[in-house]
Amino acid sequence: MSANTIIAEHVFEGQIISAYANYVDTKDLPGVGDCGPGGYVMTYLARTTELRNGSIRPSSFRGGSALQELALGLSNRATPGEMFGLDTALNNLKSKLFTTTVQQFTVGTRIEDKLLKLSQFGALYEYMSNASVIASYKATRGRILATLANLDRQVEAGNLVPRPPADEVDGYFGGSFLEFEIGALFDGIKAKAQGGIQLLINEVNLQITRNATLSQMEKTAYLAQVQRLTGPNGRARPGLWDAIYRAYSYP
Repeated sequence: MSANTIIAEHVFEGQIISAYANYVDTKDLPGVGDCGPGGYVMTYLARTTELRNGSIRPSSFRGGSALQELALGLSNRATPGEMFGLDTALNNLKSKLFTTTVQQFTVGTRIEDKLLKLSQFGALYEYMSNASVIASYKATRGRILATLANLDRQVEAGNLVPRPPADEVDGYFGGSFLEFEIGALFDGIKAKAQGGIQLLINEVNLQITRNATLSQMEKTAYLAQVQRLTGPNGRARPGLWDAIYRAYSYP
């Protein structure tokens, strides 16, 4: 393993858990949002004390709350088959896909830097499209859904108020996680990756056009690299991220 390679802590990024809690918060009761004391996050998901004679039992979750058990469900040394080596730069890019805006994918002023970032998008696509990596993510999601199913059963049995509107199949918390994952998470990842790649393509093309110091041979060489990376057979072409969206979709 090279000096620039790290062991990714997990394919399923840890910030997904907090992002999901924030997502639940946006669907909370009117006037209760921001994780208020009467809302779904504080009343159920992050609760650390029993509610109404044990109708919600935080002690039934590892770590003392459903939210803490979600965090403990991430891949770790106890699940070594779910952890993979990933270059530091690619791991940083992967993290940004989950957390940042398209504009933060811009790099420096040199054409070479932008071409390198395009190459990294391609390498990250190959990592995320690997069957073992996809299986690792889905294994973690299975643990997440099992925790949320436990919480949903307790909410259902307790006949509690405020009562989250349950999905007919997956319960409220399980159903809301899948809704969050398909929409806010993977729609966002796809849009950020495709937007980031297109932004880099546009910047490189603009620099090539406006840079009067480049010879025609240099311009042709740069354009050829862009085409190799993002053209019909390129591993950094934006359309590939549609396949990532489908590959990670439930189940």
